Amino acid sequence: MAKTALIVYFTMTGETGLLARRLGVALDAAVERIEPRGPAPDRPGLGLATRLRTRAEAIVGLRQPIRPVRLSPADYGLVLIGCPAVLGRVPSPVRQWLSDHGEDLPPAVGFFASTGGPRPEAMFADLARHANRPPLATLAVPRACQGSEREDALMIGFVKDLLPALPLLRQQRVMV
Repeated sequence: MAKTALIVYFTMTGETGLLARRLGVALDAAVERIEPRGPAPDRPGLGLATRLRTRAEAIVGLRQPIRPVRLSPADYGLVLIGCPAVLGRVPSPVRQWLSDHGEDLPPAVGFFASTGGPRPEAMFADLARHANRPPLATLAVPRACQGSEREDALMIGFVKDLLPALPLLRQQRVMV
């Protein structure tokens, strides 16, 4: 059976990547990482210089060139976009991905973030502006509850909110 959902994500420390992969399993979705152009990181997170540059670019609203992606959002009924909440703004690689692929987004989108600090709601609002559509659901997982039962509960609520957009997905498969 073809996948009905696409999860695209950017991660700076690896936490958002873990969340994206868990959601991919729960939704039987295709998962693709958004990566800045340049040397590929040899570990899940990015180097300190790249993380600092990404934060600065998020603050001033710049885009960061990204590596080509292999999956098109036009091929899916639901697209989930994930990234860390960077000072209440969308990280520059995600902003670039949306600039490149935003016109191909289906009407059904959802947003998720791993958060180490405040303001995920501001980042979700910024993400909605760049995506030109509101999300069906959002998920913010604070660093303090990552890997816990609280994270599981948050993810289950998020997935349940997305179910109306996935008519082909059988509810019993949505167990995190």
